[in-house]
Amino acid sequence: AADAPTRPAGGRSLDIVGADGSWVIVTTDGGKPREIFLKKGQTINEPYTDKIEIRLGNPSSVIFRHDGQEYPLSTQRGEVKSIRFPNPAPNP
Repeated sequence: AADAPTRPAGGRSLDIVGADGSWVIVTTDGGKPREIFLKKGQTINEPYTDKIEIRLGNPSSVIFRHDGQEYPLSTQRGEVKSIRFPNPAPNP
């Protein structure tokens, strides 16, 4: 627990689990993007205050855990996807 990131006061966090070897680009609260390699089965915890965006390159497969929910996301060769938390409300 000593090396776990600290959650900002009033902040939230997102767990990112590598379902295979995947590169992700993480941007928290509009800051500088960071590129992270996740090994299969590895989990990282990313704290944030207002919003977090993760971009997946190709091919990638990760599972996001946020507010008690799991969100699997995969990309195919030549495909790039982004996901943001908190998720925007769907349009009616």
